[in-house]
Amino acid sequence: MATLEKIRSKSVLLVSVIFVALFLFIITIVDNPLGLFQDQTSVARVKGEKINYEQYQQRANQMRETNPDAEDTDTQALESLIMESLFNQELGKLGIVVTDRELSDALVGDNASQMVIYQFRQRFGSSPEEFFQAMSNPDAYGIQPEQAEAMRAEWISFENNVEQMLLGQKLYSLLTGTIRANKVDAKAMQEEGATTYTILAASKNVFSATDSLTDADAKQYYADHRAQYRIEEPSRHVRFVNLDVRPSSADQAAAVSASTKALRDLNDQPAMEGLAGNSTFTVSMATVAADDLDRLNQPQLKAFLTSPETEVGKASIIANTAYAMKDPQVVIAKLLGKENRVNGATIKQVAIDPTFAPDTVIAQLNAGVADVKGLVGEAQSAPIKFSQLPAEVADTLLAIGTGRYIALGGANSAIAVEVESYDAPVDVYDYATATYVVEPSKTTVDGLRDRMRAFLEVASSAAAFNEENAAINGLVVNDALVTPSSSAVGRLADSRGLVAWAMDAKKGDVSPMNQDSRNSRISAVAVVDIYDSEYVPLSFPQVRSEVELQALNQKRANSLIAEYQGKGNTVAEYAAAMGASADTISNVNFSGNSASRFSPLAAMRAHKKGDVVGPVRWNTNVVVYEILDAKESEMPYDEAANMTNFSNRMQSLVLGDMRSLLLGNGKIENRILRFTRQ
Repeated sequence: MATLEKIRSKSVLLVSVIFVALFLFIITIVDNPLGLFQDQTSVARVKGEKINYEQYQQRANQMRETNPDAEDTDTQALESLIMESLFNQELGKLGIVVTDRELSDALVGDNASQMVIYQFRQRFGSSPEEFFQAMSNPDAYGIQPEQAEAMRAEWISFENNVEQMLLGQKLYSLLTGTIRANKVDAKAMQEEGATTYTILAASKNVFSATDSLTDADAKQYYADHRAQYRIEEPSRHVRFVNLDVRPSSADQAAAVSASTKALRDLNDQPAMEGLAGNSTFTVSMATVAADDLDRLNQPQLKAFLTSPETEVGKASIIANTAYAMKDPQVVIAKLLGKENRVNGATIKQVAIDPTFAPDTVIAQLNAGVADVKGLVGEAQSAPIKFSQLPAEVADTLLAIGTGRYIALGGANSAIAVEVESYDAPVDVYDYATATYVVEPSKTTVDGLRDRMRAFLEVASSAAAFNEENAAINGLVVNDALVTPSSSAVGRLADSRGLVAWAMDAKKGDVSPMNQDSRNSRISAVAVVDIYDSEYVPLSFPQVRSEVELQALNQKRANSLIAEYQGKGNTVAEYAAAMGASADTISNVNFSGNSASRFSPLAAMRAHKKGDVVGPVRWNTNVVVYEILDAKESEMPYDEAANMTNFSNRMQSLVLGDMRSLLLGNGKIENRILRFTRQ
């Protein structure tokens, strides 16, 4: 009975736990009814294929290890995975593979890729064949099991990279193979640049027309050119304001004042005691020889140390950029000591075979033995600077004198060294520098935050987030388009978090004040509109501005063409009607570097000498021209060369944007903001 009672009491507790868990489960489902069925692991979907978060993390970490200082590593990592997905999907559709034989030949075959061998040597210090032999037979090379395992992992990684390279070459060859010029193309290529024209032209600038743009004009131009504004992802139109956190004039003046006092104190007291307890300066001490000064690449320091007026104990300001926009600072240098001594020598050195005892080899060398046992290679002479060596080594070489060998290094990597001659003594300087880095004070930062806070109190909605309210607080409103793939809002540093906020926010929302991790800016963002279509709409300010400019120029050009149509039979008559002069233009050609400039006049090739053509639009002008001369090229027709040039041009045009080519009408869904906001 006691046992039964225990079971009953425990069951009450168990039921309670189950009830709580079930309740929490139900609450979660009510709050997010589709949560159970949502993709919780994919950072992106590329034409339906998933890229998971683990892949993304691994790639980002690899890129950080390779280049720790690179910016936007996370964005680049995801983009590289997206390209790989597009690439691999296309390979799969086409059935392109790399066989084991092809992979082996590229790495260790008789005709192994020289690029592969070079990359391998750069990474591992040996050829692929040498590495493979050592990895395959570690005992023969004295390689420990754990090292052999690491080598196998490195080999597999490099092998995978080579396989991707070979796949890429195959795909590229296949694509370029579909773009081949024929004889008609070759002839057209020749004719394109075969004739160079001299024309007489009269022109009228489109800005002289008085036409104005209507909203209908802008909408029509946008409709005709909408493809230029296509986007792959949902986007947000945001406005943002920003204050760069920089030292104020008061901060700069304080730096100069503090540096002036520090200079006085350093000249009044020995060594660096004048800065004792002064944490605003960063002090460093160093020793440099006169013949090493140029290597430092610090001309101001060199001028100070070598000046006849610089005595030991003297301090001077050698750099004052306190009022500069970038890296403002003040640098004080002080000469602590000066000595004339040897700083260099010419030495002879040769490696010692690790199977020989270094002392035995050195004894043979110093005894003048003709055939010394235990040396590797020939002795080499080289100049050295003692100031660039570890102090212990420099002191040893200074002490041994000339004509006597010593061993340097460990038992397994020793070298025999002899000083052949010492350089003449030079001045050697002991000095210190004290650097005051000018940074924004707390007062300055608080003032900037107060300005932003005052603006946000007024601009509590996107409608109030405008130029008028911003100007009151000395701010400027900027417009930007952001998507899940955007690495920043406009050009704001470290603003990926603001992108994430904007993509989650509702239309009209205004962000809190935002400061980056380096405290270099104070910003705020408002969501003006949400775009879910495939195109950036005309309402987006930058698009509207561009469309209005192009549409107005087009309307003005059409107006001028209509105005001057039929107003003359010669260029001179058209020039009179336009109130312009007739000017001769030489070297009009439609190939090479001239193509982009003269392409609007390409119809010229359908006319002959003496024809008067126009009025037509030429960039921002309307022109009428007469062909004065058409000179044919004296270059002989080379069909093969023209076919090659035509193929190269078309391949460049078609394959220049591989991402768009592989994506086609497919979609990329960037979901990274669900996982990270960095």
